[in-house]
Amino acid sequence: MDYPLISIIIPAHNVAPYLSRCVDSIVHQSGAPFEIILVDDSSTDTTGRICDAYAQKDSRVHALHCNFRDVSLTRNAGLDIARGAYIGFADGDDIVSSGFLEWVAAVIREHHPDIIRYGFREVFPGGSTKDRILPDSEGLCDRETLRRDCLDGVSPANVLDYSVPRILTVYAHVFRREFLQRNGLRFVSQTEILSEDYLFVLHSLFLAKSVYHLPQVLYDYMVRPGSLSRQPKSRMMQRKKALIQAYLQFVPTEDPEMNLRLRNFYIDSVYDCFVNACTQSASRKEALERIRPLLRDPDLKRCLQANRHRMASVKTRCICFLMAHRMSLCMYLFYQLIAGARGK
Repeated sequence: MDYPLISIIIPAHNVAPYLSRCVDSIVHQSGAPFEIILVDDSSTDTTGRICDAYAQKDSRVHALHCNFRDVSLTRNAGLDIARGAYIGFADGDDIVSSGFLEWVAAVIREHHPDIIRYGFREVFPGGSTKDRILPDSEGLCDRETLRRDCLDGVSPANVLDYSVPRILTVYAHVFRREFLQRNGLRFVSQTEILSEDYLFVLHSLFLAKSVYHLPQVLYDYMVRPGSLSRQPKSRMMQRKKALIQAYLQFVPTEDPEMNLRLRNFYIDSVYDCFVNACTQSASRKEALERIRPLLRDPDLKRCLQANRHRMASVKTRCICFLMAHRMSLCMYLFYQLIAGARGK
């Protein structure tokens, strides 16, 4: 077999009911030589046997078995053996859209960028969908667009502004393998930081010399309540702070706008932990015990004070007022009121 143009790494942990659908969405495509690297990590169902079955019947599919219990290390294992000129990623319970190989291969052959970015679709239980699309037209990014991508990747310009799409998921990107190797880009263990793929993608964007935007939706992310990404998170704030410290190793902190975005991200991180406490605690008492230490964080108060001019909505100003004054109970009740109004 000739060297593939694209290697697609698929970490797989207990996804037996979905894995065939994911692999089939790739093997039935045309447009470029490819390989699929299935990395079974500690599965206790038939995921491993499904990986082996595909590898035995299709020379383009390779199966690895490991016992990391860590999606970051699983992806790194795939990177170690990938032979493609470009590297893509998928999760074993998702679907790669038809036309993916044709669109991506055409960009590679004409432009050879360090990174290709594209849109993805969230598919919710019941069949409703939401497209996450890059805001720019198709083409190579100019310097200002790439700077904005990096800024928006850290945080939206306004505090707790979830209307701005942050496309930092690794499955919405394809990377030139030589670019990754030259810069030593690897995934950090998810036991150390939260949102390990965000770190990988953002670091890559800061180092890239050429980035190509595709406005097409080329990936279906299947939202499942039981998936790893939607399970309760341990040591959440500690791992969020580790992520922020990792950002500080490569973002230009001499840029005032970047510092503002980092403060926004700190506020968002605390609020994300607050939401996790509200939704994952068994009682109000347990939730408040988890919320109070978050609001006592001195860095939170500093960030709220410095970024108060970026609180665009009344709702955000109310939340930030309660956070700044450490009003744990009021904040909890306010969240329950908002969640109830949304029907959650």
